[in-house]
Amino acid sequence: MEINSQENNGQLEIIVQLSNEEFKPYILEGARRIASEVKLPGFRPGKAPYAVVKAKVGEMTILEEAARVAINHTIDEAMKRGTAGQATIGQPNVDITKIAPDNPLEYKIKVNLLPKVIIKDYKNLAIRQPEIKIPEEQVNKTLEQLRESGAQKIASLEPAKMGDLVVANIQISADKVPIEGGQGQGVNIVLGKDYLVPGLDQKLLGATVGQELQFQIPYPKDHYQKALAGKLADFKIKINEIWHRQLPELDDQLAKNFGFEKLADLKENIKASLMAEKQQQIDNEMEIKIFEELINRASIDKISESLINKEAEAMLDELQYNLEQNGGNLNDYLTSIKKTKEQFLLEILPQAVKRVKTALIVKEITKLEGINATNGEVDKELNNLKERYKDNQEIMNRLNAPNYREYLANVIVSNKTVRFLKDHNIITKEKEKTTAKSKTTKKEESQPVKKQKKTTHHNK
Repeated sequence: MEINSQENNGQLEIIVQLSNEEFKPYILEGARRIASEVKLPGFRPGKAPYAVVKAKVGEMTILEEAARVAINHTIDEAMKRGTAGQATIGQPNVDITKIAPDNPLEYKIKVNLLPKVIIKDYKNLAIRQPEIKIPEEQVNKTLEQLRESGAQKIASLEPAKMGDLVVANIQISADKVPIEGGQGQGVNIVLGKDYLVPGLDQKLLGATVGQELQFQIPYPKDHYQKALAGKLADFKIKINEIWHRQLPELDDQLAKNFGFEKLADLKENIKASLMAEKQQQIDNEMEIKIFEELINRASIDKISESLINKEAEAMLDELQYNLEQNGGNLNDYLTSIKKTKEQFLLEILPQAVKRVKTALIVKEITKLEGINATNGEVDKELNNLKERYKDNQEIMNRLNAPNYREYLANVIVSNKTVRFLKDHNIITKEKEKTTAKSKTTKKEESQPVKKQKKTTHHNK
């Protein structure tokens, strides 16, 4: 087996050639495999002579099957010799470059080299974590949302007043052109809440069922749709229904509706939930800051375009999955932002580069710190996942796949490394207090003990 390697922009190309003599056994094996799948009269599966199989399926079909067998048997050795000890990352791409009767087999392996990462100062970055405070107004706002969700509606024929729910048909235009997203049938508008344009609810005060209204309202100058910012919009509205809403009282009964004994208990639960949500947000922000700093400090070799493009494709897959989980799809999303798939991939390339660099830094620090995952940790996580998804056969099949344990171990190790970096680089108020207390204690312990003067008592 002849092997030649060439490095090009962070990628290694390995050309593998099997001579006629080396390829011949694989040709025979390829023919045997085809014979075991194709019905050949007079022969048991896999027992037909080469000439019979060749006459039935053609020589190129045999050679193509032989090439697959040969590659599967030789690629590990080819990679070992071709990389010459250089670390690689990701799965290799394989292409057959020469295949013909009575000729050697040649195939090419393309694999991304693992860029060398040098990073020394990855501890004590001293990134301060902001203190989490949940204002009382935020808790009260959530309470109001809970009251809104429990509101009782009573049909009303009286003129609309603040707090009422108005159901209307809406047509909005600007410069006599209908505004995208500004047309709707049976639209719900709560008077007292901003909807579409600030001031719309004020225009509906005093309206009655069946009434048709026409008026103008300017869009705010800082409106998120720049094409509409500051423009005067024409509204045509027909009132279909008016509902008077009765909100539940802010008392213990409201708390009972949500499974709590007292209003104070409900408020505490809301505050704890908001704290947890804020903590998660801050954790994500701290993680981003840590890796931004580490990327600036690290020296990283050339990263292949192939590796970056694969990461961008992975990001696109993640977006597609999230959209589908929420009832959307990628094509509609790309249409809404007026971009093609190729344009979007190009736009996210810088973020893909950051993600690749982050993964390389995590891998290097994992190695430097000797962080690993034990069999017990993998078993525990795997059992937890199996218990959670025991009723989903598709996911269970994935969890039982032979290579899933390795994937899960990598996830555990990565999470451990990220936790390690957070522990060594984030300064919280609690850490500051503990450090200050520890320093004070050490200072007191280091002070020399003063000898007391010996007192002698004399008898008079």
